[in-house]
Amino acid sequence: TEIYTLSLHDALPICPMAELHSDQGTSPLFPDLPTPLAQGRGRIRPRARLLKTIGAELISSEVVAVIELVRNSYDADATHVQLVFDSPETPSSATLEIRDNGHGMSREVLLGPWLEPATDWKSADNKAATGGERSPDGRRRLGSKGVGRFAAQRLGSHLELRTRAVPSANELIARFDWSALEKDQYLDQVRIPWREAPATHVEPCGTHLRIRRLRDTWTPERFEKLKLGLSRLISPTMREAFRITVVINGAPEDVRPAIDATHAMYAVDGHVGADGSCVLNYTDVNGVKETWERTVTWPPEELPSCGPFQFRISAWDLDREPLSHFLKKTGSKLGLRDFRRVIRDHSGVSLYRDGFRILPYGEPDNDWLRLDRRRVNNPTMRLSNNQILGSIQLSADANPMLRDQTNREGLVANDAYRHLTEVVVDLLTYLETRRFAARRAMNVDWQKRSTSLPLLESSDAQEHIDKLIGGLESDSEGKKANVQELRQAVSDFRDSTTNAVRHYASLAAVGQMSGLVFRQLQHPVRQIRSDLEDRRAHV
Repeated sequence: TEIYTLSLHDALPICPMAELHSDQGTSPLFPDLPTPLAQGRGRIRPRARLLKTIGAELISSEVVAVIELVRNSYDADATHVQLVFDSPETPSSATLEIRDNGHGMSREVLLGPWLEPATDWKSADNKAATGGERSPDGRRRLGSKGVGRFAAQRLGSHLELRTRAVPSANELIARFDWSALEKDQYLDQVRIPWREAPATHVEPCGTHLRIRRLRDTWTPERFEKLKLGLSRLISPTMREAFRITVVINGAPEDVRPAIDATHAMYAVDGHVGADGSCVLNYTDVNGVKETWERTVTWPPEELPSCGPFQFRISAWDLDREPLSHFLKKTGSKLGLRDFRRVIRDHSGVSLYRDGFRILPYGEPDNDWLRLDRRRVNNPTMRLSNNQILGSIQLSADANPMLRDQTNREGLVANDAYRHLTEVVVDLLTYLETRRFAARRAMNVDWQKRSTSLPLLESSDAQEHIDKLIGGLESDSEGKKANVQELRQAVSDFRDSTTNAVRHYASLAAVGQMSGLVFRQLQHPVRQIRSDLEDRRAHV
């Protein structure tokens, strides 16, 4: 046991200044400077609270933390992951278990790479039997920075890890008290108790994480957010190979997407090659199917590019008439309100790398392609972020310039990332152009817009007036000319009144827009005024 618990740091002095004079009398470390009174080499020793920064503070939410641990199960070749919540409404007594049937960990892996922050165990340079960028079963590993396992700290203050590797008959148990990281000590002074004993659970292999004293209260709204995130975590092509089940107080539920993106009002899919050539397949609710070959914007070979990828972008019109037409034609059981809510919850273009989603792209409030801003200038032609559901399928091997940020929530905003956004918007333009033409082909009255302003020419009162005038015309032939003149006067009055109402309605809309704009400008104007007053006071 001591072989694994004793580290080289135990033989080093506690004070990081202990080596200050170690190079006294040797060759100068700074040959370009005068002879020093003392010289030496210091060493960096991180405090234990560094892990708190990595886990509890760097990971933005409890949902992201759970997803990060599910990704680790995927890297371990698991085919099924269970998230078991017990009494989640009471954080002090609640527990969360994450169970997978992956290949588990040996003693060397647990006490080595698993306990090493920022390890390179999953990097391409590691040639160990169970390490490297590929799992034992050949999966392209999602993690490579060696910090994802500390997401457990974001979820709760205590962690018990049980793991069993094939073909071992024993299991390893390790316990973590994350509250110990609050103490003022160095990271290499923290000790993690562990033991090896005959396996007590039925599974031949896998890893179980049991987290206690949860930091958050898991409300129904939070569970819905978790299920939504998990339903979009895996690309549609991989859902059969990796299953996720959420168990809440004993009630299991397999995570599945709430909407089938293949049943879209308009859709375009295809692939983009490494040279910018692409094939696009277009379909719509009218039964139209088309295939195009195009070339998208691509930089020269010496400049960075995003690399090849596959894509699918589905879109819907959310207006009452066309959406009702779509739901009726497809036989959907959802009503207008429910379908709009589902589209809103799932809207956005998601990025998938090797089958797994890259957060936060595709979240409803993450308009990373700036589609809403783009739609302002041409609302009839352009699609907004809440109208589309898209997926971009990347490969880590074919897209090496698209790298993760350290917090695993997004890609580094380099030239390759900017090129990717340009190409995706370019592909979306093809869909928008074809959609614009398809809308005209639908057998739908697009002019039926909901409005609170009645049109006077279609009102019951006007029909009654016309009927009375018709009666006057039949009473006396001599009065017919006067009646015709009265009819014309009423018609002119009706037209002028209708035009006036429409004019004031447009002015009201402009007024509402102006009010919104002016409210948005109030804060920056006040800030500018305050800055000018400060400058004037110092002149």
